Amino acid sequence: MADPISLGLLGVGTLFGAVSSIGSAQAQAASLQAQTNAANYNAELYQQQAQNTMAQSVANSNLQANRAEQSLARQRAATAESGVGFDGTAGDLIDQSAVNAELDRQNTLYSGMLNASSLNSQADQSTYQAQVAQSQINPTIAGGYIGATGNILSGVGGYMGYNRRMTSAGGGYYNSAAISSALSGSKF
Repeated sequence: MADPISLGLLGVGTLFGAVSSIGSAQAQAASLQAQTNAANYNAELYQQQAQNTMAQSVANSNLQANRAEQSLARQRAATAESGVGFDGTAGDLIDQSAVNAELDRQNTLYSGMLNASSLNSQADQSTYQAQVAQSQINPTIAGGYIGATGNILSGVGGYMGYNRRMTSAGGGYYNSAAISSALSGSKF
């Protein structure tokens, strides 16, 4: 018979190696899932920020347009009250003020669009990171099971090698002298 302590240690070592491979793979998969969740959460936040930025930009441009309209109304009233008329320089100044006000409104919108676009790009990057992390989960788990299988096969191979040494040392049969001799490294 084979030495029960050696066989037991071989079996325990094989089992621990297999369990360790699976446990390590599951821990890595859990970490990848956490990365996936965090990246998806960040993507949602960036998208919300982009929407809020655009909405704020529209609100600011509308406020700016209302203020400009009030200012232009005051300019028109002052020009009419002065009796100068709207022809010539006075009309040109009012027209230029209207053009400048519209450019300011459009610049406010454009700035908001640029900021929102940047936030949307960050959301896309976070979504991509989530997809990459998610795509690595199954291969990681499979790798753990493959490693566990390798540990088990290595243990079986170790047992078979041990068994072969014991059989050949005993002339084809197990005996205590053959086991002692194989373990001590001496030959009959």
